[in-house]
Amino acid sequence: METVKFNDKAIVTRGNQLIEANYKLTSLEQKLVIAIISTINPEDNDFKKIKMKISELAEFLELTRTDKEVALKQATKDLLTRVLVLNDFEGDKLLQTHWVQSALYYEGAGYVEFELDINLKPYLLKLKQAFTSIRAKNLIQFKGVYSIRIYELCFQYLKIGKREFEIEKLKSILGLEKKEYVKLSNFKNRIIEPAIKEINLKSPLNIEVEYLKTGRKVTDIVFKFKSKNEKINVEIESNFSKIEGAETEEKANVNLINELSLFTKLSYDESKELIKKYGEEYIKINLEYGINNAKNNRTSYIIQAIENDWANYMEKQSEIEKIKKRNEEIEKQQLKILEQEEQSLFDENNIENSKFLKEYREKNKVI
Repeated sequence: METVKFNDKAIVTRGNQLIEANYKLTSLEQKLVIAIISTINPEDNDFKKIKMKISELAEFLELTRTDKEVALKQATKDLLTRVLVLNDFEGDKLLQTHWVQSALYYEGAGYVEFELDINLKPYLLKLKQAFTSIRAKNLIQFKGVYSIRIYELCFQYLKIGKREFEIEKLKSILGLEKKEYVKLSNFKNRIIEPAIKEINLKSPLNIEVEYLKTGRKVTDIVFKFKSKNEKINVEIESNFSKIEGAETEEKANVNLINELSLFTKLSYDESKELIKKYGEEYIKINLEYGINNAKNNRTSYIIQAIENDWANYMEKQSEIEKIKKRNEEIEKQQLKILEQEEQSLFDENNIENSKFLKEYREKNKVI
């Protein structure tokens, strides 16, 4: 079996359900998972055993401690016990599984061999649904594990520029227990702020944070972000085209397909058919309308917006209202003119009547 070679330009491509899964790893465990996934080919039909040099793995992970092999052995041992929880692509099943199935060390030879858990296959191979591709080194450079997770979650929505979570939902994704960081100030100071500071310092993204209230209580968090370098967008688009099922599509269309799939939970092919049925501009307008206006159950809201053309309907309704108001103004002006004309005629009649009465009185000598 050949050993894999690490590449500083290696890309980690994962289904979005995997990025949004609920789990908690140490920083080293998280980086180890990233390194392993960066070596697989998303176009493969099945997972293969992944054999690598421990020294090269340690270098790729930027391990600085002297007992690198000891640290990695402990990390892989712990990783075998970590559980991640995620929804399937249809959203009607909940999967509890592990990252790796085994880690085999070749004692004295300096090699380790990994097998990924077979349950992760739909989220790493033959991806035709919503997925995200990120440069592995952009993740491994972070020291904080929450920096890695929040960066991934924001990068997933890079084309949109913002992402909103219920705070309790975000805590769950980050693997935090309900009893942890109950006070918002602790959550902000120990989780969010350090992560955002490191991301803004080291990554291609710049992120701002906003907190939203429901009544008097802060319930939601909004990440607003943009790339510091336009090249990052080109990098994303070029990697979409490498995934089977997307290679024949135009880049702009692939982005729209994946964005639609992300928000509606439709499959890649279903999203493509929907765009084919209605047209790109129609989908873009109604998708944006759904994202911006949905309050609850955004997936259902967006699908209804597309099926019922709510974006254009609202626009037409707005035009109708404008026309109605304009007509009402015209009617008011016309009524005013009529009233003025009537008053004028009335005044003229009064004058004529007064003249007639005066002449009559003079003629008949009526006092």
